[in-house]
Amino acid sequence: MKVQNNYSVHCAIASLTMLLLLSCGSNQEFESGEEKGKGISVDSISANEFLAISDIHFDPYYDSTLFDSLAAADPSDWQRIFEGSAITTVSTYGADANYPLLRSSLEKMKAVSAKPDFIVIAGDLLAHDFQSKCLSNPGQNEASVHLFIAKTMTFLKLMIEETYPGVPVFYALGNNDAYCGDYMVQPNSAFLQMTANLWKPMLHSSDTTSFDATFREGGYYSIASPTDSNLKIIVLNTIFMSKQYNLGRHGVFCANVVPQENHEPGKKLLTWLEGELANVRAQGKQVWFVQHIPPGLDTYNSLKSLNSGGCVDSPKFDMDSSFNAQYLDIIRKYSDVIATNIAGHYHRDDFRLIPDSAGTSMQSYMLYLPSISPVNANNPGFKVVNYSPKDGKLLDYKVYYANVANSPEGNLSAWSSEYRFNDVYQEKEITTASLTKIYRDLDTNQAMQIDYLRYYPVSKGSSPFNEFRAYWCIMGNVTAKGLKECSCGS
Repeated sequence: MKVQNNYSVHCAIASLTMLLLLSCGSNQEFESGEEKGKGISVDSISANEFLAISDIHFDPYYDSTLFDSLAAADPSDWQRIFEGSAITTVSTYGADANYPLLRSSLEKMKAVSAKPDFIVIAGDLLAHDFQSKCLSNPGQNEASVHLFIAKTMTFLKLMIEETYPGVPVFYALGNNDAYCGDYMVQPNSAFLQMTANLWKPMLHSSDTTSFDATFREGGYYSIASPTDSNLKIIVLNTIFMSKQYNLGRHGVFCANVVPQENHEPGKKLLTWLEGELANVRAQGKQVWFVQHIPPGLDTYNSLKSLNSGGCVDSPKFDMDSSFNAQYLDIIRKYSDVIATNIAGHYHRDDFRLIPDSAGTSMQSYMLYLPSISPVNANNPGFKVVNYSPKDGKLLDYKVYYANVANSPEGNLSAWSSEYRFNDVYQEKEITTASLTKIYRDLDTNQAMQIDYLRYYPVSKGSSPFNEFRAYWCIMGNVTAKGLKECSCGS
């Protein structure tokens, strides 16, 4: 979205104010949004709730002495093995989630959301470099690596099921979730068959027609909401649309797979998606999207080209350029029936607005989830989201996080309430209209800017204030041209 750059008028004064405020909180826990907010309490809202989780990145290798026992055991016995580990502290920054962090995360989820309507998991159950770590153990080969992946995913399923018996779980594939390697999930593969068999019972649905037909083939599906048949949940496999898909840049761990560019699975996915959305509109229903990799700009890699003048010289994208454009056009075309759009992948707490093709008004939005893994210099976090079952509108959410640096003991004391959306942003619902208002307020509201920069990495320090303009421009633009015009002021 093209925006006039009026930011420089107040930048110097705001920068000084921000630096003073942020430096005061840089070595201590920030005041939570719940404590300082004056918004509507989520407890007073008569609404249903669901649990939103992403990027667990469970690492069963954190204690190298356990590998042989884990490899030989049934997944139902893994918890006992992990409980016997001498390592009892939670993972910290730069590491994926170990068992103590996984356990404490699930305990906190249960404590704050005892019976959610359902659970959304936006991908990446497995740790980074999962296959390579497995192969580093003596006697391992392709078959044993695949078996260990299946056991790990089964263990995670059992842990979630034990914590939330009978609660539906809607899981989207992440780029690390595959036998063959990062961004290497294969259509009609043994991995998808295994995963389908594992997660189908977790849907707790009598109608799994779409799941049976499309997840086994491509890792995506649609399903009716368990709380209202007028709301459909579409779970996408956006790995197929990544510019890294099937290139084997991080290794290939299936002997029969040749890394090469392959757009066919992504094309088939988008054709299927348009058909689903046309049916939803014809039936007068609403829909949610859940996926791992979202369309639009990649903040982390785009900011690598941020120059001293605040201009993003080289905007970056996660999706292939053709798929990015097609997917965004589909979202625009069906924005009237898309009630919300949830993604993970970035390990950050954020939202994005999707402008129309002319960049003059906002048509839709995306909600990004924080991660459980603290590997990317972030604190672990998750969201408890309030929503209206009938129309699918999100009303509020509350974020819970663990300051892993200050609370390594791995129990509930490591977790606390971070903030509540209604309190911090003073809006009664989460819609394109409300987020557009917040976006405009963020342009000049210093207190809101502080909150955004604090919560973006889940209260793990704060992003530098002199980069805020770039974050803000990325928030409201989906093209390289739009980002450069916004951040560079031309």
